[in-house]
Amino acid sequence: MGVMRSVEVELSASIVSWSGYGKLVPITCLRSTSHGAEGGGGSSRHIPPSLHHIPSLSIMTTADVATTTPAATDAAAAAAATTQLARYPSLKGKVAVVTGGARGIGKSIALTLAASGAHVVINYVSDASNEKAAALVHEIKALGSDAIAVQADVSYAAGAKTLIDATVAHFSHIDILVNNAGMLSMGMLEDISEDTYDLVFRVNTKSVFLTTQAASPHIRDNGRVVCITTGSNRTAHAYTSAYGASKSAVESLARAWASEVIWGVAHISGALFSCPHAFMPALTVTFSRLVIQLGGKRKITVNSVSPGNTETDMYNNVVSQFGPAIKVKAANETLLKRIAVPQDIANITAFLCSSDGEWITAQTIQASGGRFIAV
Repeated sequence: MGVMRSVEVELSASIVSWSGYGKLVPITCLRSTSHGAEGGGGSSRHIPPSLHHIPSLSIMTTADVATTTPAATDAAAAAAATTQLARYPSLKGKVAVVTGGARGIGKSIALTLAASGAHVVINYVSDASNEKAAALVHEIKALGSDAIAVQADVSYAAGAKTLIDATVAHFSHIDILVNNAGMLSMGMLEDISEDTYDLVFRVNTKSVFLTTQAASPHIRDNGRVVCITTGSNRTAHAYTSAYGASKSAVESLARAWASEVIWGVAHISGALFSCPHAFMPALTVTFSRLVIQLGGKRKITVNSVSPGNTETDMYNNVVSQFGPAIKVKAANETLLKRIAVPQDIANITAFLCSSDGEWITAQTIQASGGRFIAV
């Protein structure tokens, strides 16, 4: 049973979770559990034997876990965002859409963009987030930026259209799209139903496709698209097959969109394919050249940000199920010896959205504190 508990700790420590859809799908995720000395109430200090001789490392313990709550990190995010007012002056006046923006990582991104002068559209789906979204709009306006909140389920085409229509009606255009909304699901292969699999991909993958598709005609030159994914797909983590795959698909979409440069030329494509067959070869070559030229001139970038374990409601829901030891283990597996806070991810996102990030496109930025090392 001790071995099984180790599997639980390894699994749970690898899960990244975000706000937006704010739910943990109930799946039979573990065959067996152990609640003995190795469980959540076990040792207060989890230090790998190989690290005992390195005194300079700041090892996280279970005593530290109590001080890193979602409420505390939310307050820290608000304070951190307001200190960055002039950090990215190129964002001033830009219009940003943030899906899953009412709490967690999405909230920190919205505040950080607003603190640099961007106007923000906060998307959320759950009635439970009504008050949080309204409070965030007020907070952003207090920073001097404009903001609206739009309740819409962007995992459906109608919801994505509702969000983008509301954005264009209020602001007339879009400069930045942050695809952040998502859900967490855990389960063994034989326990994941077809309905659950479809739900995971609809919320985590299809929502990104539909929202970006709806937004693309309205994204202006020098625009930015950023997709928030996960570090869980960097290694082979049991119980996260559907979740990890759904986020890997998003990274693939982002790379393809960056290279396709479809923004603003879709109407040309429609005209092209309505032409007589005899003219198609020459027109296809001309169209391809035009896409390349427009892409270079428009300078719209598309990137993904892949966080490691991050202090959010959903991550702490997992911690509450398996005990603080999983957070300690996850923190100590990073090179920086801590769990990320939403502001860490927001800072990277804001950089990519600013003019400073214009030379980065078609990339996935690893934001795990060195837990997942890209080679």
